[in-house]
Amino acid sequence: MEPLHLGSCSIYVGTCSWKDHTRFFPEKLPDPQKIAFYAEHFPFVEVDSTYYGMPSARNAVLWAERTPPGFLFGFKAYRVMTLQGRHEDGRRVPEEPTPELFQQFSEGVRPLQEAGKLAYVLLQFPDWFLPWKQNAKAREPFEYLAACAEWLPGLPLAVEFRNGYWFQGERAEQTLRFLSDHNLAYTVVDEPQVGVSRSAPDVQAVTSELSVMRFHGRRTDVWAQRGVGVADRFSYDYSTEELQPWADRLAALARETKHLFVGFNNCHHDFAVNNAKQLMQMLLDL
Repeated sequence: MEPLHLGSCSIYVGTCSWKDHTRFFPEKLPDPQKIAFYAEHFPFVEVDSTYYGMPSARNAVLWAERTPPGFLFGFKAYRVMTLQGRHEDGRRVPEEPTPELFQQFSEGVRPLQEAGKLAYVLLQFPDWFLPWKQNAKAREPFEYLAACAEWLPGLPLAVEFRNGYWFQGERAEQTLRFLSDHNLAYTVVDEPQVGVSRSAPDVQAVTSELSVMRFHGRRTDVWAQRGVGVADRFSYDYSTEELQPWADRLAALARETKHLFVGFNNCHHDFAVNNAKQLMQMLLDL
């Protein structure tokens, strides 16, 4: 599947992960063949399993071999890299973010980068990662963002925030200018709005030649609840009326960037694949 093109921008629409879409694949299709089948329908996928464990160079080689030329992979950064030191079940992760850890991550995705199939690495920070230093033991947030860019040299990077404090008042301009100065792509989000401390606002901005947009659904009833499983938090099927305005807005983003990646993270049932196909058709109809 080829990306869409609007002017000089290539638009890649896909989903965040591929194995979750059980009803999307032919019955009894072996797991190793699923990425090839997926690539017949979409031009890119975001690998989110690397949030829970470091990427495997061996897997990267196999994925490069099993996908057609031009197909691209995004990767979600390992959770320790974005200062998230716990599993969802509460077990503490012993690692600390170090340059060596970032280098290990880089080595895991290098085969895809060398094959020309690496779209971006997503640094998704938690809602408690604020744009100011919280206490003497905390890291200075802007300095840490700069360190992430330094420790992942040569990789296309995107940053996603999970609270609105980064965009209150004059801080919005500071945040976007910092991302632009460090060639970090701002990640536009559509997500439940449950207050400034737990939700990123609907900000449409471009800070590099690469742009990322992620759809998380609109489950306001469970978005901020601790202990809610991923399947429940992202169980949301966008309606046509909800997606149509985004087609127009994405077209506007495309006029300001060269590569736009749109990932649906509502990976429950087949919501993500269906919504991704709907949006692709809407963009074609513009």
